[in-house]
Amino acid sequence: MNRSSAPVKSPHVVPEQPSIGPVARQPSSRRASQTRSRAVSSPSPPQDTPVRPKPPSKRGRKKTAAISSSHQLEQQAQQTGATPALPSDEEITASAQAINQVRHEHNKERGDTVADSTEPTKKPISQSLPSENTSSPSRSSSRSRRTSKHARQQTPPPRTPADNGTAAPPGPPPASQEQSPTTAAPLQELHSPPAQSRPSSVSPRTRRSFVVRDLVPMPDIPEDCLPTIEHVERMLTTELAVEPGATILVAVSGGVDSVTLLDVLFILSYEHGYALHIAHVNHQLRGEESDADEAFVRTLAKRYDIPCHVTHVDTAAFARKHRLSTEEAARELRYRFLRQMCSTVHAQYCAVAHTADDTAETLLLNLFRGSGLTGLSGIPPKRPLTRKAYLIRPLLGITREEIVHYARARALEWRDDSTNAERSFRRNRVRLDLMPTLKEHFNPRIVETLARTAQLLRQADGFIESLIESTYTQIATARDGRIELGRSQLATLHPFVRNEIIERALTELSGKPVSHAAVERVVSLLSAETGTRQSVVGGIVAIADRQAIVLSDEKLFQTVYLPIFKLGSYSIGRYAIILEEVPRNDVRLGADPFIEYFDYDKLPYRLFLRTWQAGDRFAPIGMHGERVLIADYLTNVKASDYDRRTAVVLATADDIIWLCGYRMSETFKITNDTRRIVRATFRCS
Repeated sequence: MNRSSAPVKSPHVVPEQPSIGPVARQPSSRRASQTRSRAVSSPSPPQDTPVRPKPPSKRGRKKTAAISSSHQLEQQAQQTGATPALPSDEEITASAQAINQVRHEHNKERGDTVADSTEPTKKPISQSLPSENTSSPSRSSSRSRRTSKHARQQTPPPRTPADNGTAAPPGPPPASQEQSPTTAAPLQELHSPPAQSRPSSVSPRTRRSFVVRDLVPMPDIPEDCLPTIEHVERMLTTELAVEPGATILVAVSGGVDSVTLLDVLFILSYEHGYALHIAHVNHQLRGEESDADEAFVRTLAKRYDIPCHVTHVDTAAFARKHRLSTEEAARELRYRFLRQMCSTVHAQYCAVAHTADDTAETLLLNLFRGSGLTGLSGIPPKRPLTRKAYLIRPLLGITREEIVHYARARALEWRDDSTNAERSFRRNRVRLDLMPTLKEHFNPRIVETLARTAQLLRQADGFIESLIESTYTQIATARDGRIELGRSQLATLHPFVRNEIIERALTELSGKPVSHAAVERVVSLLSAETGTRQSVVGGIVAIADRQAIVLSDEKLFQTVYLPIFKLGSYSIGRYAIILEEVPRNDVRLGADPFIEYFDYDKLPYRLFLRTWQAGDRFAPIGMHGERVLIADYLTNVKASDYDRRTAVVLATADDIIWLCGYRMSETFKITNDTRRIVRATFRCS
């Protein structure tokens, strides 16, 4: 059935169509005549301005057919003089079925499938999705645009590969050609590509491929290297939560671990958009070998086309100055540079190449040292490095044996540190002597076993940490560089929770994990007399006060003795004092306990800022010149033992002017006869 016709001159005039039969209940003659008169009386556009007819909708075509049929009935009635009879319901149903049959045959010729008009107008999902037997996307889209019955032409049959001048792929014909064009494809097959475009030689398992920039000749990524790359990718995206496009500072020493880390991150950067920077520290411990490591890292950065940042540090001098071991000094200087570079390049992450072997060695070292649960957790995979950057360890779940295998398979070059073979370092003895013995005589997979144990302990430690967080905030109070733990509250806690709280307080003060023996020293003060002092670890001291156990740096208890003049600014250690002359209008008595006012003429030219001593007496203001011992005065005001030990005085050669922060002497107060006033401001950091 050919539905093409001549173009219509006006979009408002509906052309007549041959009537197939009554398609719907006819409108009244009056409504039909009004509709026809409106259509005929519509003005036509000028002939020189062609107007493209607007294709009517399906509903419009039904209405047009009904009007045309009504018009024919009126013409027949005028010729015969009879009144047209309205069709019955049976005739309407039969006409609708006949129309649907004609439309179905016509659409079958065009390759389309149209739902029956008696069914609901909503199409099923299988018909709304593109099927595999569609000839091409462009042909289907053009067919959807040709909706006008006047402009619609019969669609040619789909072209085969032979029509395009190309041979069809070998093999049996695709299943979509054997399927009837009117049968909808299954929903699972609708989302798959056409069968013609699927080569028969492709393996059913799709394999990840990584594109590497061809800066230098590099071998293709071997199949054995893909598990390592995928493991690091999972580590970055899940556990470490590194977002795509992040800036990562990679610490590269030149060893096999750091070179492998750089290579894997370089490969993953093409898929995740990481911006990489290289950081290298020349510790100047091995002379020419350290310089050769630096030159190698610079060459490596040029090969990968990555910015490189290098610094030189005198590790030996730093260790002597701060009384640290060579390992501790090198670590401190290295992380200090990494923190600085993260702020400079605005990196959100700093990646270091610690492996599963490092985790196993750390667990054993902390076990020998008597560490608690936190120390036995090994190396954390992620921790804060600065306020805006995290330190991450993507290789923490991979053994050194796997890393060496990856580097050899990728034909990577690296340098060996000669100090790793020296048994003077404790970690090297564990790595070179203990681990091979355990692997040979006890467990061939001792590295994986210890790494898994450390991971379980790390999870348990995280769970316990969340539980004791609220308890720690209730018991611990941090002020002026010290931490006070409530003595009575600490004694009532469970021993495990109590030890964890003490360990956390010591870790905050020292900045590194502490041993279980250090925790036990603090626990022993719970039953000690007030004023008992105990050296804990690394310059940290603990004092049994009346209400609390005070943990602080030993430097806070150093004796102070500083000769000064009665005007000027002076400081020693964490103490500072400012003496200045002010007018009487600026005097504010009692506003701040750390600010006092003295009579200038009563002060000698030479003063002293020092720690109070046993036997020191002064006449507190308001006590009418009665002299008391400073020790008794501190007891009367209920000063803590920590405050008693750290209190200082402003004194002359033979008298006390001011017990700083508490009370001044009656002897040096200002009166109505005072002509010049000195204001003293005391600060303690």
